[in-house]
Amino acid sequence: MANERWLGVHFPRLKLEVCIRRLTGDAEVPVALVEDGKVLALNDAALAAGILPGSSQATAVGICAGIVCCRRDASAEDARLGLLAELAWRFTSHVSLAEPDGLLLEVGRSLRLFGGLAALCEEVEALYRELGHELRLATADTPLAASVLARAGTSSLQAVPLACTHLDLDAIERFANMGVMRLGQVLALPAAELGQRFDPELLAYLDRLVGRVPDPQDLLVPTETFASVVHLVSSVQDGNALLFPVRRLAGELASWLASRRLGASEIVWTFTALHGEEASLAVRFARPRSDAGALFDHTRLSFEGFRPPSEVMSISLRAESLRLLKAVTRPLLPEAPGAGIHADSAALELVDRLAARLGEDALHGIRIVDDHRPERAWSIRHVRQMHGKGGRPRQGTLPVRPIWLMPTPEPVRRDDFTLLGECERIETGWWDGAVTRDYFVATTRDGRQCWLFREERGDEKERWFLHGYFA
Repeated sequence: MANERWLGVHFPRLKLEVCIRRLTGDAEVPVALVEDGKVLALNDAALAAGILPGSSQATAVGICAGIVCCRRDASAEDARLGLLAELAWRFTSHVSLAEPDGLLLEVGRSLRLFGGLAALCEEVEALYRELGHELRLATADTPLAASVLARAGTSSLQAVPLACTHLDLDAIERFANMGVMRLGQVLALPAAELGQRFDPELLAYLDRLVGRVPDPQDLLVPTETFASVVHLVSSVQDGNALLFPVRRLAGELASWLASRRLGASEIVWTFTALHGEEASLAVRFARPRSDAGALFDHTRLSFEGFRPPSEVMSISLRAESLRLLKAVTRPLLPEAPGAGIHADSAALELVDRLAARLGEDALHGIRIVDDHRPERAWSIRHVRQMHGKGGRPRQGTLPVRPIWLMPTPEPVRRDDFTLLGECERIETGWWDGAVTRDYFVATTRDGRQCWLFREERGDEKERWFLHGYFA
């Protein structure tokens, strides 16, 4: 389409970054990515130690005894690229993979929303750098050109080395033998002669590259739930060391939630030991959360009373209880401190912290029940069940009630009390235990204010009971 604008995102060190993600510390230790005994990639600390890509693993260890060698995990790389693609949904719904280490985003429809191409690119770069990825960006009118430019780190197709294209090694070698090293030289050659010397796929590739023929992309279909796992380089016995990968996973979940405007009401961590033992930790929230700080902080609090298995080798995070975040409507005028949405947020934050520290079963509250009998007008509920149900009664709509209500009314003598004011009759419960009571506010002989009632039962003599004390 004429208004299409493609953004190519290339992760030049994706394989190494997937390896570094498996570490349990933030220290800049030398790291080497190895496959079949050969070093494929190195971080800056390993390069500074004098190790070169292509060296044998034995040579790398001989040069730097403290180097961490990680075996390449192709499946983990694919999963990581898939997650990075899903995070791009916050910028556009047209996202496709440029395997093995890139993405393609059609951003023409999003430029106005983000304030232009430069602003959008800044947000894309900030997102992926925060997750620990180095990247290069490039834009073009065709997806293939955007991918090639991002891989080459240039803005001109003429300057792209053939090694940065998607041509097979045989074609690149044949061009090199002809003295052709850059894409601009290939595009300058007559198409008829190229068709005679090379396979038809080469001409089709060049046509898609420059936009002479359409190049439809397979768009990403996002997953409905979040699941991510980190396989550690070595087993971990120290629980505090597990918090490093836990923080990384919490950050990934926060970015995933932000791309969909979702919040998590519950997340589940699973720690798997070297010998196969598993232990799960569920972290619940009083309201859906999507910020990395809250996800990690409440996990850390819950972790204090949790015993993971010894020699943990992998950590997985799953979030299935998801809800769409509602836009917050703020008042026109400033609110008083401790009122409105700030008070509600503070209360829910306190609930989450107490539940994380003390455990879910230790946190309860009192809920009003629609029953006139005082002993049945309230019930104990877990705070998770209370949130969002019912409203608060308006002040003044109910008669005054004592703070301390006795579990069972106690029989008393009327002469020991002085009645204050008029009585309040409560007559209800015919369906499951009828009561007819006249309640009075009274004082005892020592001046304490209490709540009495007179009970009538047919022809029996009236009886008086003490039901509670006021403050």
